[in-house]
Order: sequence, then C-alpha cells, then structure tokens
Amino acid sequence: MAINGFTGKILRINLTNSTVSTVETSDYIPQYIGGRGIATRIYWEEIGPEVEALSPENKLIFMTGPLQGTVCPASGRLVLVSKAPQTYPIQSIADSNCGGFVGNELKFAGWDGLIVEGKAPKPTYIYIKDDQVLFLDARTSRLWGLNTYATQEKIWKKHGSKTKMLVIGQAGEHLSPISTISTESGSTFGQGGFGAVMGSKNLKAIAVRGTGFVQVAEPKELLTLKEHFRKLKALRFGETVKGFQGKEISYVFQRASIGDGLALGELVEEGKVEMGYAACDQCPMMRRRTVKFLDNSMPPGSLQCLEALVYRASEQEYYGNEKQTGKVQELCAVLFQQYGLNAWELGDESFYIYPGFSGFLATFKRLYKEGVLTPENTGWPVDKIGSQEFIEVFTHDIAYGKGFGAICAQGGPRVLEYIASHEEFGPKRGIALTHKRRLYPKAGNFSGYGTHHNLGHLFNMTQYSSALYWGIANRDPMTKHTDLCVYKERFDGLGVELESDLWYEMMRKMMQKWIGTTKPIEPPGYEDAEIVARWLWQMNFEEDCLMMCDGTARQRFWCPYTEDGIGDPEEGAKLYKAVTGHNVTQQELWKKCEVPWTLERAIACREGRRASDDIYNDEFYPDTRDNKGRQIEKEMMKSGMQKFYALIGWNSDGVPTRARLEELGMKDVADDLENRGVL
Repeated sequence: MAINGFTGKILRINLTNSTVSTVETSDYIPQYIGGRGIATRIYWEEIGPEVEALSPENKLIFMTGPLQGTVCPASGRLVLVSKAPQTYPIQSIADSNCGGFVGNELKFAGWDGLIVEGKAPKPTYIYIKDDQVLFLDARTSRLWGLNTYATQEKIWKKHGSKTKMLVIGQAGEHLSPISTISTESGSTFGQGGFGAVMGSKNLKAIAVRGTGFVQVAEPKELLTLKEHFRKLKALRFGETVKGFQGKEISYVFQRASIGDGLALGELVEEGKVEMGYAACDQCPMMRRRTVKFLDNSMPPGSLQCLEALVYRASEQEYYGNEKQTGKVQELCAVLFQQYGLNAWELGDESFYIYPGFSGFLATFKRLYKEGVLTPENTGWPVDKIGSQEFIEVFTHDIAYGKGFGAICAQGGPRVLEYIASHEEFGPKRGIALTHKRRLYPKAGNFSGYGTHHNLGHLFNMTQYSSALYWGIANRDPMTKHTDLCVYKERFDGLGVELESDLWYEMMRKMMQKWIGTTKPIEPPGYEDAEIVARWLWQMNFEEDCLMMCDGTARQRFWCPYTEDGIGDPEEGAKLYKAVTGHNVTQQELWKKCEVPWTLERAIACREGRRASDDIYNDEFYPDTRDNKGRQIEKEMMKSGMQKFYALIGWNSDGVPTRARLEELGMKDVADDLENRGVL
C-alpha cells in the first residue's frame, strides 16, 4: 500500500533462482525513516557477521528515502548498504550513495528499494519496467566485458533512452575491492568496493524504467518549499539578489568556468574544448562539469571536484604544459569512470590530506623517488608518472587485475603491505608501511579507507569535535561534508575568514541555538566536543535517510544569498513534513536519526568493532597541526571519545548498551548482542 513519500514496496531479487518477491516498506517506517535507515535494518536482519563480502549470501540493499520521486530540491539520490570488500582487514558494513536519476526512476517504477541476493549462474543483467522484472543474459547481449559507458549505450539502444541504470565496469567484473557501481557518466557508489559485490553475483547492470508517481501529503506546501530552498541554494541565469551584508550577487553562466583546478581553461578559450554544466535530478545548483574535446581526441566525460584533482600535479610536472595537462587529466577521470574504479583511492595531489597525498598516484610517485618502485618491479613506466602512457597502463592493469595491477586492485593497505614484504622492492621497501600508517590512520581493524584526516588545516580549533565524529565512522564520512559545511566551507562563500571576529559572532549564535553550548569553538575546542560530534552524526544520517544531497544541504546554515548569511537549518523537517505528513521539529528529526545510527554501530560491534578501532595511530596527530601550531592531543582524544560514548549511551568499549537500545525500540538487537557475548 502506498504511503505518503513511499510506494510501499521493496523489491527482492534472487539471482540464484531468478525469482522476485515483495517486502512491505511499512515494516520499517517511520522508525527507520527511510534510505540508509531502512537499508541498515534489513542488513541487521539478513547479513550476519559470518557472511563474506563476495559470497552469494551477501546482499546489495539499494534504498530511496521519502523525498525521492518528488520535486524536493537535491533529492536525486540513492543509498546502498552492504558488506564491503574494501574494509580491511575485517570485512564489515559500509554505506555508499550516488546521484543521477536512477533513485527517482526506481520510485516511479513503484519500488522504494531493491534487495539483490544470491548469485546468477551466468552473467546477467536485470531490467525493471514498473512491476515487470526480467533476467537477461549479459553475455549474449554482449554487455559482459564492456566499460560503464558502452554498457549503458547498449542498454539504451535496447530499452530506450529514458531507461536509468546502475552498471559495473571491468574492475567490478574482476572483483576489485576498489571497484565502483556507476550511473550516467560520473555518479558512482564510490566507496566500499560494491562493484566487486555486483561482479561476484554475475550481475552486470540493473536497468529501470518507471511510469508511476509518488504521493505526497501536502503538494502545495511542497511546491512553496521548493521555491524557497531554490533561492537559498542557487540563482537562475540572469537573476540578481541582495545577499550577505548587502552585496549584490548575480548568476552569469561563464562558459570557461571549470573550477576545481582543472587545467583546461586555455583550450576552452581557443574553442578546442566545450565545457558545460550538468546536474542530478532535482538539483538547483548544476554542480557537475561536462567536458567535450571538439576534435574527438579524448572521450567526452563528466567531472566533479575529486575527478578533476586525481591527476593534477604529477602530469604538470611531467609535461610542463597546461594544455597537455588538461587533456591527460580529463582522460584519467574518464578512464576511472569507464573502468569503474574508485577515484579517491587512486588519486593524486589534494589539499585535503597531508601534503602530497590523496591516493595511489601520489604515493607511488613518492615511492618511485624513494627508490622503492621501478619500471622493472612494477612492469609500469613509473619514471613517467603523469604521462598519458602511464595512466593508460595503470588503469588498465588495475581494472583487469593484470600483473602488479592485480595487487593494486586490492586497495591501498593491501598493496603497501605487499610492497613492504617483498624483496623485489629493495632495501627501502619498509617505508611503504610508514605511508600506510599515515594514509590509513585508524589503529584498529576497520582501517581499509583513506580519509581526509588532516583536520587541522581544515577546522583549526574545531578539530576535536570533527575527529570524534570521524573516529567512529565505518568509512570516510567526508562525502556528507557535514562538519565542513557547519564550521568552514560556506564561510568561504560568504567571505568570512575562519576565526575572525565575525566568524566567532555567527558561530556562537548558531552553536548556542542548535546544541546549547559555544565551548567547542573556543580554542583548543576540546570542551563539549562530544556534543558537536553527536550533532554531526545526526545530520549525517538525516541526509542519508531522507536522501538529500550534501552539495545543497551545505547551505542550510550559511548562505551567500541572504542578507544575514544564514540559510534554513530546518530544511529537512519542513520537507519531511510536506512529503510524509509527519509533523516533527528539526531537533526531533535529528533525534530520530539516532535509531539507525545506533543500529549501524551495533552491526559493526557484532562484526568485531570496539573502542580500540576508533582511536587513530600515532602518525595521525602531527598531521593535525594547523597554521597556528595547534594539534590534537592523543590523551585528550581518548578521553573525548569516552565522553562521546557516555553521551550517546554506549559503554566504555564503544558498544551500545542494552538500556540505550531498548530506549530506541531495539530490544531484539540488544538480545542478539547479549546472546553473542557482545554485551
């Protein structure tokens, strides 16, 4: 039965025996809200700690929230929860989400989500047309072995251009733990290695076409809110407003405005490259850049910030030519997209991480200069890192699992350990472990993800609350930009300098209103940091349960289009009420998000996670030093984590207590943990 904001049905697809069945969405809402909340509960019920990520028993749980399929701004999202092969060394629960159009299309087809289980006996793709589900041969259709672009083009030819889909490239087919699931040309489920989970199930693609609609509780109010939030997020072409401190702001589309350091500007001005803007469904901001070389010397692609950074510094070093730099940089981004590879894991220079690192490319450049990697022991022209020659063989061998690429395809921690333990990499090979400790700073067993961990230069004195927030994450939580948008990022757009008098004035008002204390922004930022960390996690889950894009949610607090610089922090509750009819305050909605958040922690603890996994290793702390010399102190971090546990109802080992679980309506979870000896 349809419910406001939901279709009322979740589609279960069993690949082993090619059968489908239906799960009632009402079994999970409103307790788990939607999106990541529902998916996490299904994971708890169906994926035990003994299940391996690439086994048929693992499941891909795709879920929408109440906002998908409506006119809510920035609602073109879809979340995925599964056991992740990228998590290292212990495989555990992880989430990922992507934009585009497929989430809304799934709703239009009549489904709130998909549960994909089992393993097809041969390469298969699934076609969903409303309530019809077809299991089709991916080999006879000549899809298996194709890249993500070619796969989608073939499916569009067969099923129509309005079909939306999720596909894997060659990296997923070859079961790489750093492979992705893609839709369109740039939106991906990037973290987790879920392309390999699809590949392990012999599943090449899920194509969806829907002709239905989603019922909402208050359609007129929703349209009013849509226009209200559009004005807080972006201007229409030619529109002018009087914004922060009375400044006039106009939106003028600049053809050569490419952003994010992409070195294509001169080629655009010369008319050799055509740049444009694209967006996910219902996006008011047009945040994606499209790139087309008019001489067809490079395949067309779509770029976001990270994809534009992944091959920036090293190829400038190699070519010393900005025009050539842009060309090879765009090729690198497209190859990652086509093969289905995690751009963050493989990337190059980035200001987010300690100087000179974002992923493999930067690390390999260092290891080459340190005499560890050579053309002989890698089979690659590592003396030419930055060239087109290098990036082509690098991406190809990782995607197909060939030679040294087969080791690299396992992810950063594994390849750095491999280098350190094999004699062919020479007497200095042990330095690879130093890089591993700095790049993957979690001291415990859930450290398979790189992280934007150099918090000092991002947040200054507010880094304690961010470090606590990051510490308990199952993966890098930066994709939500929650702490960045509260503390810093939108101030850049307002022209308010971090730690200026005006910054303190605005931050103190906001902190007092929403968390009841201003102490976390007063240097060194340790006192009451746990209160902010709790709030950041509430917002993290709100985005993923309602399914809102972080790119537009950033302007909920700080907005250049308003005279006082403040957006509308109550966006989530207002949209939730208009869509579902549930009248909750913003504080109440954030509180509700603690149910799925606590359940996710219970799952991680059932899979072996404890307090020791939340604390960073010793290499982490010097890297947090900011431009005023302040850094996180290890002992204060440890005591802050214990305060955090106490505040949110977890015991000293980081496990949710029975009292807390029962308070949130999860007595069955407490019983299970107790029976397993976790509680």
